Amino acid sequence: MNEGVSKGGRRAWAAVIVVFAAGLVVGGLVTTVLIRNHVIRVMRHDRPPVHEMVARRLTGDLDLSAAQRADLDEILRQYGPRFEEFDRISRTEVRSMAEEMEARIRTILTPEQQTRYDENIEKMRERFKSRKKRS
Repeated sequence: MNEGVSKGGRRAWAAVIVVFAAGLVVGGLVTTVLIRNHVIRVMRHDRPPVHEMVARRLTGDLDLSAAQRADLDEILRQYGPRFEEFDRISRTEVRSMAEEMEARIRTILTPEQQTRYDENIEKMRERFKSRKKRS
């Protein structure tokens, strides 16, 4: 039964869907990393203005005493390195998962599609690196 779509046409649609799905997954992973980076930057002890803003907000919202404020400052300083370690581990895991996914996607693509896919991945990585340098 020919349903009006050739075998090549189905393959083309399948390739489009796979590339679209890969874009969604990679986009989701990149978004996750960016959000984590933002949280880490907020919590870093080496950025007093942000740390101070968080502490000031909590002090005002919760009517903290001076002693509580001092304790809060210390807590924020202590957790900064822990968030940084979490970020380092997360990046490694995300990178590994993305590479695994990319390798599996390549197995279903034609050589020409693999070349285009690799070019698209490289462009995406370059955009991500340039954004990271600006932050």
